[in-house]
Amino acid sequence: MSRDSSGGHRGPHTPAAHRANPSTRGASAHKRAFAHTDQAVDLCKRWLAGTPPWQLDRFLALALKEDRRLGRRDRQALSEAVFAFARYAGLVRAVLTLASKETLADGRADLATLQALPLDRAMAITLARYGREQWPLRGVDTYALGEKLGRAFTDIQSRAATEFSCFLAWHGLDPAWEAPLRARAQKSGWSEDDLREFVVRQTDRPPMWLRMNHPEKRQAIIDELSVDYDVDYDGDALAVIGPRGIYDLNCWKDGDIEIQDYASQQVGVALAPKAGETIWDACAGGGGKTLQAAALMQGRGAVHASDIRVKVLEEVLRRAKKANLHNVRTFAWNGEVAPPLPREAEKRGGFDAVLVDAPCTSSGTWRRNPDARYRYADIGDGSLVALQLRLLATAAQVVKPGGRLVYSTCSIRVEENEDVVERFLAGNSEFMLQREGMHGCPYKDSDAMFVALLLRKPG
Repeated sequence: MSRDSSGGHRGPHTPAAHRANPSTRGASAHKRAFAHTDQAVDLCKRWLAGTPPWQLDRFLALALKEDRRLGRRDRQALSEAVFAFARYAGLVRAVLTLASKETLADGRADLATLQALPLDRAMAITLARYGREQWPLRGVDTYALGEKLGRAFTDIQSRAATEFSCFLAWHGLDPAWEAPLRARAQKSGWSEDDLREFVVRQTDRPPMWLRMNHPEKRQAIIDELSVDYDVDYDGDALAVIGPRGIYDLNCWKDGDIEIQDYASQQVGVALAPKAGETIWDACAGGGGKTLQAAALMQGRGAVHASDIRVKVLEEVLRRAKKANLHNVRTFAWNGEVAPPLPREAEKRGGFDAVLVDAPCTSSGTWRRNPDARYRYADIGDGSLVALQLRLLATAAQVVKPGGRLVYSTCSIRVEENEDVVERFLAGNSEFMLQREGMHGCPYKDSDAMFVALLLRKPG
């Protein structure tokens, strides 16, 4: 048994100025939009008025599309400002609390906490942290901190170098996240610098990572992307940075590439599907990992994708057809009992490999979805971990002797990852752990994912 906590080779760190100011990416980075900060505040108000608020990226996609007066640059700038509010809400809480009580905010913020924030002061604090010279909207002069908030803001900034609680607050995280983060650092063997790098990277969005459905077209894909993007790659994972959207590129239209983060792609690497095998992706969602497995199998064998939501399975099949991957099958599964085996798996005594990408707190995706940190402020009641363990144990029943079982989450929390695997192994002696660990951030400019590979002992 070995533990892989390296997450791959350490890539170049993003420059500090680049991290602190997401607006420096892209051709329009230094151009201020025509939209106003007041509009960003109104969007925050509308988003938080939901019961519960929608996922932020989905809300913005619809809300900004409704206003036909907004140009592309306006939509981008407003979206960036609202995301900045979500990223720095932890700092907002810390500044407001320090200004009134002379102590940092305690506990972990949830969506109700955000709904209670005074949005004008919250946006002023966000704007001050973001940097007025990079702020993408007009109207910055009307959002000033004032003397009392300014003192608290400066106090946290100055203490961030020596006090970890202030370091977290300065980078938008509640100080109460220190214990889970240090538990992760200890389990993964992160140095103090690695831990701080993970925290710092929560202040910006990672680049778009792409995966090739047909690696034999690799050079043609890279050549097309390189016209408009800076392209970096790690194996079959391509990171692209540039202002142009990818949806009118030939490689996208032809189904040769998929949007899939680097860390997510490491799940498929661990699953290691082979041509001719029968694979089950138990919690397929939109099907990114299903398609990755199908592509790695070169269209031979079968990948069976399931989810409790029938609608998302329709999307899986649509994406598979677009990618010219014809070895994908789908079925609905509620996770309560093991599913009946398809004929080809029944002949082998089970699936060659099963993937359980379990529902989780999504703390590894905070960089792309900062609102996720407020949706699961605490997992103390144990219900989420119990669901993760149940899904893993149920899916494990249909792994053939000698087969592979992969458990993954996009969470950094030890309780959802190594602890779940340990509890599973304690009750399922026919399985053994091959390797487990985090992938991605802070070693890659990407999301972070936990992946464990377990093997079923031969019968």
